[in-house]
Amino acid sequence: PNCLLLGDRHFGVAPIICRLIDDKVPFLIRVKKGHIFRVEERLADGSYLSTIYLGKNDRVCKRPGKRVRVIRYTLDDPARCGHGEEHVLVTSLLCPKQCPAKELICLYHERWEEEIAFGEMKQTLHGGRVLRSQSPEMIRQEVWGLLLAHFVIRKLAYQAAIKNKVEPSRISFTATVNIIHLQLAEAPPGRGLRSRLMKQWLAVTIEAIRLEVLPPRRARINPRVVKKRSVACPTKYDHHRKPPRPHPDFAETIKIPI
Repeated sequence: PNCLLLGDRHFGVAPIICRLIDDKVPFLIRVKKGHIFRVEERLADGSYLSTIYLGKNDRVCKRPGKRVRVIRYTLDDPARCGHGEEHVLVTSLLCPKQCPAKELICLYHERWEEEIAFGEMKQTLHGGRVLRSQSPEMIRQEVWGLLLAHFVIRKLAYQAAIKNKVEPSRISFTATVNIIHLQLAEAPPGRGLRSRLMKQWLAVTIEAIRLEVLPPRRARINPRVVKKRSVACPTKYDHHRKPPRPHPDFAETIKIPI
């Protein structure tokens, strides 16, 4: 209940959305703009409440559906990918005061940062090497160990970010790993996480991590095209090279029709 599931538009279909609602999983999923969502109640932030139906004829037959909140918006920044294109998000978070539309939009466009977490585990922690185990069970053990190590490191970085009053993504993961490697030699013996020496060691480690703040991440400027059209993607042309810089504040480029 305290987590939010983000999904791309390939997952924005009625069977998945209805299953998530039945399982009471909070979600924010992009759907294709051709989906029909009738405006049943317009909200103050520009979003509106609608109903999604599991079957094609459920709406005509007046069968019960699932209540969802729909957010439609465009981006007013010619230098940014998706400029002028209508985006449609569907969420189970129905209250606009607790979850404003613009806040959810900014959150959805940060979902790609999960790829950074995969890179942190594969490159920084594992050095880009192939898993050495030869059986499925041992492979699962290695992957589980990487996940646990990444969680512990990111939790320390999160605590350092909260103490420094910055976003957790601004704390350098590589620097955090190096600091932990150096601090492990001075870790107190024993397993008592609540002992006085352990608390002092954690405080010193978090204080060192707190200083490793990265500059704000630059906005993405590369267009989503390929050089050779081997799949159904736009082709890369000369006008795609050296694109202009997008607006630095993403939230100011969002236009929600009211």
